[in-house]
Amino acid sequence: MGTSDAAQIPKLSSDGSNFKKWKAAIEIYAQMLDADDVLDGSLPKPPKPHYNGLIPDAEELDDTTIVLGSPEYNKKMSAIKAYNEGKEGINKPIIEKASQMAATLKAWKKMAASLDMALLQTLPPDIWQAVQGLDTVHLRWENILRRFEEEGLNEESSAWAEFFKLRCADQPNTLKFTDKYRSSLNRLTEMKLNLPGKGVLY
Repeated sequence: MGTSDAAQIPKLSSDGSNFKKWKAAIEIYAQMLDADDVLDGSLPKPPKPHYNGLIPDAEELDDTTIVLGSPEYNKKMSAIKAYNEGKEGINKPIIEKASQMAATLKAWKKMAASLDMALLQTLPPDIWQAVQGLDTVHLRWENILRRFEEEGLNEESSAWAEFFKLRCADQPNTLKFTDKYRSSLNRLTEMKLNLPGKGVLY
C-alpha cells in the first residue's frame, strides 16, 4: 500500500462541505491497509517487547584454581552444561515472544503512520495542528469526527445553506433555476434531509 492510494482521498474542506465523502474515503483507505481497527481504536497500540524471566549466562569456570580433568572439574563442567541446556529451554520462548511482540508493534506503527499521513495530506492545516498533539491516530480521528459531526460543521449544514440561498433572480432564466433547485433538492434527499411534501412543488 503506497502513498498513491492516500493521494486519492479528497482534501477536507474547512467548512466541512465534503465531510461525508472525506470520512468515507479515509475509512475505505483504512480498510485497504487492514488498519480499520487501528483507526477506530479497537486495536490499541501493542506493548513494547520485553525479556522478563530471561536466564543469564553461567559464570565462567575459573580453571586457575582447579585441575583440568579432575573429578571436581568434570562435576562443575557437567553442572555448567546442564545449566546452559536449561537456560536455552527457558530463554528460547521468551526471545521468540519478544520478537513477535516487536513485529506486532512495528506493523501497528506502520499502519498508524500511514493513516496519519493520510490525515496530514487531506486535513486543513489548522485542524491538523489542533489534533497532531494527541497520542494516537485514533484519538485524532475521534476529535475530527466530533468537530464535524457534533459541532454541526458538516456537509448537511452546507447543503441546507446552498439550498436556501437559491434565488430565481440570480439565474439567467427559469429553467436554469429549476435545474439548480432540483439538483440541490436531490442532494438533500440523498442525505435524507427532506422538506415537507408541500415544500417541494416545482
